Amino acid sequence: MSIFYAIKKHAESLYNKTCNIYEYETVRDSETGIDSIQEVEKYSNIPCRISYKSIPNTTQTDTGASLSQSISLFCSPDINIKAGSRIVCDNKTYKSSGEPARYISHQRIELILEREWA
Repeated sequence: MSIFYAIKKHAESLYNKTCNIYEYETVRDSETGIDSIQEVEKYSNIPCRISYKSIPNTTQTDTGASLSQSISLFCSPDINIKAGSRIVCDNKTYKSSGEPARYISHQRIELILEREWA
């Protein structure tokens, strides 16, 4: 057993939630032959952990109050999560804001809560 496998095993023991991951894909209608872009569930019940770096901060603008918060998703590096994916964890919907940072033991993805306005 390598040291990297042991590290990955310990990181995965910290996962306390599960999430579903949705991506947009081009889907062809078999009857009409027309392509359309649809949201497809790529992965379900993926063990993960959500980390909040700060409490929600509200910024007042001319059009309303905007919420900002630093949220990270940690999960196995074996899952291929694309930038822009929608992630549902504990009945909260997040949108992925960027490319995952992949490590040997885990991957970290910065998330944005889908509801951004107070």
